[in-house]
Amino acid sequence: MLLDLSISNVEVSFYMSNLSPVVNIASKVSLTAAVSLFIVAILTLILITYNESASIRHENIIKSRLSMQSVITVLEEYKKDLGFYPNDISQLTSVYLSKTPLDIWGNEYLYDYSQSNETYRIYTLGSDGAVGGDQDRRDYDNNTNWDLVY
Repeated sequence: MLLDLSISNVEVSFYMSNLSPVVNIASKVSLTAAVSLFIVAILTLILITYNESASIRHENIIKSRLSMQSVITVLEEYKKDLGFYPNDISQLTSVYLSKTPLDIWGNEYLYDYSQSNETYRIYTLGSDGAVGGDQDRRDYDNNTNWDLVY
């Protein structure tokens, strides 16, 4: 009986040693596949997030442009009625607008008027309200190249 048990152990050991390289290769392949799948999932998540934020920036540019265009239309109407542009944007609120116009981020539009050459600049400082910046923090005015590609 003792002899049978040791023969069984030898046979099992023999079979396990023959299967061991196959098991090792299979586990390495599984691990490689799992790591590759994880990397692909992370890259996909990054691309989706970037694409979504680019889409939001694109939407904000369009909204900002339309909002600014409505203020420009009011400025032109003011000039058509009175023969000159207002010195300050607040002059539009009494007759032409019910309140001071805000950009899409809730900040007041800024307005510079040059009486010498009868030109104006209406602009927004973007989402951060500070001069300069990029993407949503970018400044926009009535002379901006409204590029939609970053």
